[in-house]
Amino acid sequence: MKLTVEQALQQGIDAHRDGKLQEAEFLYRAVLNTQPTHPHANHNLGVLLLDIGKINEATAFFKKAVESDSFQPQFLASYISALVDSNKGIAGDQLIATVSRNRDAIYYQKVAQALNNAGVKRKKSKLYGPAQYLYYYALVFKPDYAAALNNLG
Repeated sequence: MKLTVEQALQQGIDAHRDGKLQEAEFLYRAVLNTQPTHPHANHNLGVLLLDIGKINEATAFFKKAVESDSFQPQFLASYISALVDSNKGIAGDQLIATVSRNRDAIYYQKVAQALNNAGVKRKKSKLYGPAQYLYYYALVFKPDYAAALNNLG
């Protein structure tokens, strides 16, 4: 039985959640073979690749997700996080200037929260430099974001 794109994506998400990374990767790539710009498949594959340490490859998929659907705050936050992890923080600055035009306050708040959460995750892994950058980026999107201000110290 042939799966629809959405069924394949959902099965990939389920496999990813269950720790079946090879199966999840296969399903995400199957979706992308059919629809190369599918934003959720690009983002989820980026998350998977980041989890297994393939930062540069993950960054490319996050970029495709943002280009396909720039209105998803998590896509932008994941892309910026991957740029920070790959020591390409300046590209993150450029991305903020380019993508963040004409967004409402709720969008900015969601991106700030996602970046702050990514910073907390990096800090727990003792990656203090990347964590600092992510808190900074959170404040670029929402300058009065108390959690990011607190995390910066």
